[in-house]
Amino acid sequence: MREEAIDEWQLEEFSKRTNNDFFSLREELETLPATTFQDVQKAAGQVMKVLPDLVGDKLYKSLYDRNLIQLGKVVRVLPELDTLTTIDESVSLSGEILGILFDFQKIAIVLHDNSGQGFSMTGTWGLPEYLGKFPETKMAELTSPESVKKPIKLDEEFKKFFPQIEAEFAIFFPFKKEDELLGSLVLFDCKPHWSDFPLIELITDRIAIKIMQLKKESEQLQTIQQSNRMFFLQNSFFCVKDRDDLYRNILENASNLVKASRGSLMILNENKKSLFIQILHGDETSDCTVGVGKTG
Repeated sequence: MREEAIDEWQLEEFSKRTNNDFFSLREELETLPATTFQDVQKAAGQVMKVLPDLVGDKLYKSLYDRNLIQLGKVVRVLPELDTLTTIDESVSLSGEILGILFDFQKIAIVLHDNSGQGFSMTGTWGLPEYLGKFPETKMAELTSPESVKKPIKLDEEFKKFFPQIEAEFAIFFPFKKEDELLGSLVLFDCKPHWSDFPLIELITDRIAIKIMQLKKESEQLQTIQQSNRMFFLQNSFFCVKDRDDLYRNILENASNLVKASRGSLMILNENKKSLFIQILHGDETSDCTVGVGKTG
């Protein structure tokens, strides 16, 4: 739900703070049903009048008070996620928040591993830190619309991937940004109260936003660092004294770019029939010649 009038200044501030595109946010916001605060207040009042007759005053008040207290706790701790500077810190804090506020005993976070070819599971509450990896196909199965947010009995394949986890079932709450699956919160052997689901999703949505923000910042930093390295590389070529110095400069810079500890530079002889190899980086300098098309 949203108000009928969109506050563009507030939306622009939010887009800058979260590193999201202003126009994309506006389009997404415009798809939500519009209403006014007075209408929401009126509807809430009508619901409050009907619910006591359905469930009884005492039960309704107890549930209402509990949810209000939990919501207040979640709202107070969420800003802490915005202050974190790494994904590891975000994962750790989110586990603590869920474990303390909802008394969950076993919590894990699943994220893309460094290779980008699969997912890694990390224990954040009541479990070992490193739990293992599993392929994207299994992750897609566990986070499909038919499986998410409901208890899933853990099969033998899952237990083979994660033998350290002693649990009978799990509930997956995916982290998604638009259609991209970033990871998932996993709760083991617990059945949250139905009224807790919106609060859990409030936390997972904030985690997804934070992960996307940190990834974008990391990509921007890498781009800047790469540009700086290329600028330094270009400038270094203007300072060479002779051909040998040029060759040494090329090899050292190439080795630094790919973080190689050893390397060699091969130059084609004037007769174009053999390569002159000179080891210039990570080894004592040595010369040898091989025929073109041969390996030595």
